Amino acid sequence: MKPLASLVCLVAVSVAFGQSDKAKAVIEDGKKRKEATAKILDEKMQAQEEKVKEVQAEINLANKGMLNASQATGIRVNAKGERIYYFKTANDKAAVLKKLSAEQGKRAKELSKWQEAKKELDGKPYLLRSLEPAKWKQGEIGELNYYISVFQVIDGNNFIGKVGEELFWVSNYPTGGLVDGKRYDIGGAFEVIGTKSYTSVLGANKTIYHIARFRLD
Repeated sequence: MKPLASLVCLVAVSVAFGQSDKAKAVIEDGKKRKEATAKILDEKMQAQEEKVKEVQAEINLANKGMLNASQATGIRVNAKGERIYYFKTANDKAAVLKKLSAEQGKRAKELSKWQEAKKELDGKPYLLRSLEPAKWKQGEIGELNYYISVFQVIDGNNFIGKVGEELFWVSNYPTGGLVDGKRYDIGGAFEVIGTKSYTSVLGANKTIYHIARFRLD
């Protein structure tokens, strides 16, 4: 699943319009969705930036020998009765710094993930809802934020897609270049039409979800 998919806020979109008005409604909803998601990403980046700073501060203190109880391998009490924490050996210090460095790397990687998601979002004029297989409702419009497998190409504008064990019919989509069994990142907007029946290669009658490419321009 794409980085932004888990952050897409589900906001209802009315579909009781003609094609042009419907497209305008979807775009307007997408702009609101983008704004809401940008706010979430900003909060996540800020929180992760603080964690990165906190770990760096611990690294700086450890390098200076200013430790807390959980890091120290030795403890003594000075003339004032204060507890002084310290490393007993250079290896003890190296072990703590190694652990802190690993934590810093983990935090930095997490921050980078949210930054990439924000960069991806900034490049979009709007953010469509994510259509999740097996949860589709007739009339919903959104995008497929995941790779799908081509189960079977039907003709120049129709194919049967597959996500996990879920099969679905895709129409109004040019199939030139698509190959059965291959996975693709199918971009653009789609509308859930309902269901569609077809005859499998074994002669069985199957009923699956039906989605169609939806033009927003």
